Amino acid sequence: MQSRCAPMEEVLERDIDVKQKLKESEERYRVLTESMLDGIVIIDFNGNILFANRMALQMFGVRDLRELSGTTVFDFLVPEYMEKVKSDIKMVYTEKGNYLIEYQVKDRYGSIFWVEAIGKKSVYEGKEVDLVCLRDVTERKLAEESMKNLLGKTKKLLDETVMALSKTIGEKDPYTSEHQRRVAKLACLMAKQMGFSKDITEGLRIAAVLHDIGKIYIPGEILAAPRKLTDVETALVRYHPAKGSEILANVEFPWPVAKIILQHHERLNGQGYPKGLKAEDILLEAKILAVADVVEAMSSHRPYRSALGIPAALAEIKRFKGISYDAEAVAACLQVFKIGFAF
Repeated sequence: MQSRCAPMEEVLERDIDVKQKLKESEERYRVLTESMLDGIVIIDFNGNILFANRMALQMFGVRDLRELSGTTVFDFLVPEYMEKVKSDIKMVYTEKGNYLIEYQVKDRYGSIFWVEAIGKKSVYEGKEVDLVCLRDVTERKLAEESMKNLLGKTKKLLDETVMALSKTIGEKDPYTSEHQRRVAKLACLMAKQMGFSKDITEGLRIAAVLHDIGKIYIPGEILAAPRKLTDVETALVRYHPAKGSEILANVEFPWPVAKIILQHHERLNGQGYPKGLKAEDILLEAKILAVADVVEAMSSHRPYRSALGIPAALAEIKRFKGISYDAEAVAACLQVFKIGFAF
């Protein structure tokens, strides 16, 4: 008789043991969930809130899950994010992926804040659900916005400084000021054709706007001379890239502006100035600036000659493509004019 009851007692003991372990597991899960610094929300795929941990309840300004009865996550969303959240829930439900997004929500009192949400398909009480982890990132977003505003002000100040420097040479030689502006316009379009990032293109633009700033040290009568320059005068003019580089050497641009200016008259074959650098030693931005510079100069009027025109300028860079001028920069320049560019 005892031997027949033993297996039943063992089954009961195992059943009690399983229940005990399940209870302990649930307790560990509860403690873990409630002690998290992030909000945990479980919703069905209609957005109904099935569970929210302590932190999530605090975020939304409620004390108990029962206060959320009959509400959906959409009740706490800032309207402009409604369709985005619906789309992300659908994506999780159809198992096409998880989501990590930032959006604005509001608590029960209408106060708006930013959350970062990570959603993943899961199972809760035997039903498929969307398990969402919420993190309040309001302070980070405010800091980002503050930094964005600061950068905007810094960029505005930089632009104003660059324009002031450009205007300085313009007071002495209006041609040079206009030349720099036109070269910058062409150089930036060339950079776009070559796939440059906006940031690198901005550095090139600033270098182009200032590339002849060194001419401020050249006497005005030489800059405006309606004749061929003497050897001494030519040597003085050829010193302007170095002087421009010196002027800007201590300005902490986030791009190598001074170096680009120093090299904009260098040539691939080493026949340029002021240092006679060859291809591998010349910055790509300087190679682009060199092409834009010669095209604008040849196509425009000079005190000592009439404008040679765009066709002659383009023929010049094609003739010396890969010899004096960078082949990729020449190709980009030709393409810019092909699609209708005009100074």
